[in-house]
Amino acid sequence: MKLGIIGTGKIIEDALFAIEPVAQIERRAIFARPHSKQKAQDFAARYAIVQVFTDYDELLEKAVVDTVYIGLVNSVHYEYAKKALLKGKNVILEKPFAATYDEAAELISLARSRKLFVFEAITVLHNEVI
Repeated sequence: MKLGIIGTGKIIEDALFAIEPVAQIERRAIFARPHSKQKAQDFAARYAIVQVFTDYDELLEKAVVDTVYIGLVNSVHYEYAKKALLKGKNVILEKPFAATYDEAAELISLARSRKLFVFEAITVLHNEVI
């Protein structure tokens, strides 16, 4: 998997730490808004991420990625996921997957029509039952 990381928050840091030992995941690019560029550069240095972008559309066009992991604020999940799917990228979304049923249905339909994957990063599936 050639992964583009979208965001620089705590959930992104946790995800980068978790996937670090997985050789099959290439951390190819990270996106941050301009005010968070330094944090993205720090993550890039720490986790061997190839490129840093402050323009999401540019990442989707220029980065060699087949999948994006979106760990942004909930209100932009749909917008960022839709853009990625339209550019032919698989999408992993942090929860919630979408704000509404209609948004979720549209993302699923779009992914299916393009033979792509879109799914929520559900970590509880791998937790012990207490």
